[in-house]
Amino acid sequence: MKMLNVKLFYGQITKNFNIKQFKCRANGEVIINADVIAHIQRLQKLRQWYGRVIKINSGYRIPAYNSKIGGVPKSKHMLGIATDFALPLEEFSGYT
Repeated sequence: MKMLNVKLFYGQITKNFNIKQFKCRANGEVIINADVIAHIQRLQKLRQWYGRVIKINSGYRIPAYNSKIGGVPKSKHMLGIATDFALPLEEFSGYT
């Protein structure tokens, strides 16, 4: 088994992401393993590049919830390594 080299402080995985953001909306369960941590660290790199908030809409899903919302049968959400998110756009100030 691969050892995780991560420190959690009140669920904080990276500077901008907390494990609570990735919990299943059906029952609050979450998975933490090396693949999930690596996935969240990649999202952190995207967040740093983007320079603004990334809103997490969906992370981990239990199979029943994934099915209920129409997720594909082998969705990576059920492994905790897929995330649906929104990128807020900059406001346009030059248009009237």
